[in-house]
Amino acid sequence: MLVRRLSGLVEAHTDLRFSQILSNFGFVTSDSRDLASNEAWRDEFHVEPDAILERVDQILRELE
Repeated sequence: MLVRRLSGLVEAHTDLRFSQILSNFGFVTSDSRDLASNEAWRDEFHVEPDAILERVDQILRELE
């Protein structure tokens, strides 16, 4: 279900990498940047799948 919802963004933004789509549209977030200017992604290992899906649904609703 999650992949199906994201596929529209992937098809609409073929110039972006998947990780860029996740970041640019707010699906994943970072807490800070390290000294090498790489993103330090927030650890969401323990976030429940339904919470992730709700985040995706909310972002997609905002994009409509």
